[in-house]
Amino acid sequence: MKAVGTAATATGPAGFVARLLRPLPPPTAEERAAVRRAAPWVGLALALGVAPAAWVVPVWVALLLAALLAFKALAVWRGWSVGARVVLPLAAAVLGVWGLGFAARWTTAPAVLAFFCLVLALKWLEADARGHRRDRIVLLLAAGVLAALGALQHPALASLALLVGYAFALAAALIALQGADRPARRAGTLLALALPPAALLFVVTPRVPGPLWDFGLALGLPIAVQAPRSGPGLGARDSLEPGTTAGDGLDSGTALVARFDGWVPPAAALYWRGPVFTRYDGQRWRPPAGAESRRERMAGGHRRSADWLARVQTRGQALGYTLRVAGHGGPWLYALDLPGRLPAESYVTHDGQLLSMTPVNDETHYATVAWLDAAVDSGGLAADEQAALLDLPPGASPRLQALGHELAAREAQPAARAAAVLAFFSEGGFRVDAREPGVRGADAYDRFSYERRAGGADQFAGAFVLLARAAGLPARLVTGYHGGRLMGNSDYVLVKQSHAHAWAELWLPGRGWSRYDPADAVRTPRDAAAGS
Repeated sequence: MKAVGTAATATGPAGFVARLLRPLPPPTAEERAAVRRAAPWVGLALALGVAPAAWVVPVWVALLLAALLAFKALAVWRGWSVGARVVLPLAAAVLGVWGLGFAARWTTAPAVLAFFCLVLALKWLEADARGHRRDRIVLLLAAGVLAALGALQHPALASLALLVGYAFALAAALIALQGADRPARRAGTLLALALPPAALLFVVTPRVPGPLWDFGLALGLPIAVQAPRSGPGLGARDSLEPGTTAGDGLDSGTALVARFDGWVPPAAALYWRGPVFTRYDGQRWRPPAGAESRRERMAGGHRRSADWLARVQTRGQALGYTLRVAGHGGPWLYALDLPGRLPAESYVTHDGQLLSMTPVNDETHYATVAWLDAAVDSGGLAADEQAALLDLPPGASPRLQALGHELAAREAQPAARAAAVLAFFSEGGFRVDAREPGVRGADAYDRFSYERRAGGADQFAGAFVLLARAAGLPARLVTGYHGGRLMGNSDYVLVKQSHAHAWAELWLPGRGWSRYDPADAVRTPRDAAAGS
């Protein structure tokens, strides 16, 4: 007897598990009556909770859900008892159809939403066999989670209306499950009292894009800037193969946090410069010759801001900002084109990279300035540098090289040639897709440009540089990050790993180095003048 009493009154984790696994006693007559009266409201709440996902899942899933809900409504109306003999074979058939319908796409958002919607509908069918109040409450809460997830996937007024309808049906169902009368009237009163303050909060509360910890990170709270878990991304590689960055830029890790002194530029103007590549051997892009070691990079770079600015023709006002950069293991400090002040223990390379004297293994803070409209080397290039920036590996992407020779023969002016190179991408029916894997071999960029016509920013930039060089334009490939997310009405911009990007730079007589972004031109086609 003592052992039995101890088990019944056990506390702690073991007691909690014991109580959780203990079978529920049979429902009382009062509970059965309340569950029966609440059945229409429970059904309406479940239908409205699942409805936002119908905008995301395929039509056949929506029709299957409607059939299950209709079957449930008919069973309740007719008083049928839907037990395990019916539910188990039906569940096997429904989930089998789901598996076949989403073959090889089981982890996509529509597949996951469809799976949980179907499981919820099947659970509702099975719940009637017991008639417990607790089962209905669990179903209602699960429908609320699905409603929120569906609305996030389809943010529109229709989803908002469905959520409000779900809130009304949920309140009515909970009231009816407690045995109270007039559930619709009571739920309507609660909703009428709740909507005005909710609308007021919606208007006056600042919008916080992304997780709340991002907002705290931007406001300087003691939250570390974490390096991406997936390892060095597109903006932190010391070499680059076409398409090897497929999937990069999808990590949610924070790459850097910027705080601007006053005016915050538009996201489209924020190009955070990282590794620069000039040599291509037909397989891989590498840094300029003589830049493999820190000693060689520093020998051709600048330790003082004045020496670097002697090469830069600045226009407009300098833009001041401070940066917090996550540790990534490389030397890159990142800066907006172009850095105007060197932080301590840093230097600027000949091609404009702001580098640290030591590897950036931990979060690093520094302040600098930039000119968003500036020219570098507008006076000219040394003969050996120009030759290196026009070099093409023999036999690499012959179709692109042939097109480049054709453009050089057709357009005498370098600026017109650059516009024609950009137009090949912006008007060629290309599609930007960071998940699209690249191909290997000497014809990698030919296959990208003429067959796949889809890929990440690095594939666009590499093909652009190759085509530009074939057209007689000195060019180099630049990687880093593009854009950022402005945090509310603050001066802070968060740059995530998803902003990893690649673009090209061309040297034009009289203008110096000019930026061209073929991937951005594909998203929003624009003329060459705007792309430079």
